[in-house]
Amino acid sequence: MIDLVIKNCRILLPWNANNISIAIDSEKIVGISNDTNAPQSREIIDAKGNFVLPGMIDMHTHFRDPGYTEREDFQCGTMAAAIGGVTTVMDMPNNLPPVSTLSGLRNKQDVIANKAYVDYTLAGAIGQGSFDDAIGLAKAGVVAFKTMMLKQEMKGQSVNSDSDIIRAFSEVAKTGRTCLIHAENENLINEATEELIASGRVDPTVWDESRPIISEIEAISRAITLARETSVHLHICHISSGNAIEIVSRAKHSGQNLTAETCPNYFLLTSDIMKKFGPYAKIQPPIRKSGQNLLWQGINDGTIDVIASDHAPYTSSDKEVGWKNIFKARSGGPGVETTLPLLLNCVNKGQMSLFRLIEVFSANPAKILGIFPQKGSIQVSSDADFVIVNMNQEMTIESKALHSKQKVTLFDGEKVVGTPIMTIVRGKVIMREGQIVTKPGTGKFISGRIDS
Repeated sequence: MIDLVIKNCRILLPWNANNISIAIDSEKIVGISNDTNAPQSREIIDAKGNFVLPGMIDMHTHFRDPGYTEREDFQCGTMAAAIGGVTTVMDMPNNLPPVSTLSGLRNKQDVIANKAYVDYTLAGAIGQGSFDDAIGLAKAGVVAFKTMMLKQEMKGQSVNSDSDIIRAFSEVAKTGRTCLIHAENENLINEATEELIASGRVDPTVWDESRPIISEIEAISRAITLARETSVHLHICHISSGNAIEIVSRAKHSGQNLTAETCPNYFLLTSDIMKKFGPYAKIQPPIRKSGQNLLWQGINDGTIDVIASDHAPYTSSDKEVGWKNIFKARSGGPGVETTLPLLLNCVNKGQMSLFRLIEVFSANPAKILGIFPQKGSIQVSSDADFVIVNMNQEMTIESKALHSKQKVTLFDGEKVVGTPIMTIVRGKVIMREGQIVTKPGTGKFISGRIDS
């Protein structure tokens, strides 16, 4: 007798299959069959004909733990993930101390070990002061590395010159991991910002102008060119501008090892959102005035490989100062809880297929992070990670209902159709009908592949 059977499932194989049972034992999928052939089990879950999807993988989160837990912590962050149908996250390295050394990694693992509701992977930092730590961090289990083309307060997270960028790419290439990059041209941003401040324009609506599209396009182009010399797998984070799609597409068609990511804020909103939410809509790169259709085109034609939340909460004091001067507010906001409902709504509106949703928010992240098919797939021997979704259930996204510490979402009041109703991690139910039904500590650290 096995541990669990989920019966009466509707799954994509990639075709629609109905009346399917998924058999689970010792945290793994051990069988997929028609309901009539399901084995006996200690527990049965009736999916009631709803879609059972592989658990979502959000490969861009900032849970702020340790170091900035007044903004977010791993318990609240992974709770929000579970509510939103996300079963695995990758957390970014910019906590305190940063994950730029083995000691920083071990410290983080110790702090968060008993807090997680869902499984998690960790990114390591690569940049000035941490070039020599990449191989050790990879062997210790980090699944990717992150760097910034912007100066950062914390050591080891930014590349301040082209030679730094090449060094970072070269060191990551040796590990066999992916290098994620935040690509913006700091000089162009500084010049635009100085001009705006000098003219007295510091209200929230100028945020887009302060980080012009050319600053992103130039940085992405340069990063791609430099990465080509090192054979690293380069991943462009949070593309905000449709103008960058052609650059990424051209590089991919040339055979370069390149993947790209965007976030719901960029293809579902325009910069007009700054008028309503002000500093709470301040993210970087900024939400753009136009170009959303090109981003959608990139999502559906495969130029964009990943949709991620870039979940990065802040306190109200970090944000409120931006109403008078947007440049004094911090950049970022929550998103891990709302991404899947928003995407399911997009499926129902015909903007993307459910199969494409699974690719960009589950399978592709798993492949990029080297954890596929353990994660991101419904097949025998994969981890029993699922989200059951009711494609007809309506919900209204509300800021006050968020499980993140920041209780402001730019989608407040948005009515969506399609909701996650159950989240299962390695065969254990974490969320049922919007309620967490287990204790923190269920989530486990998932290590990346170890290359010789």
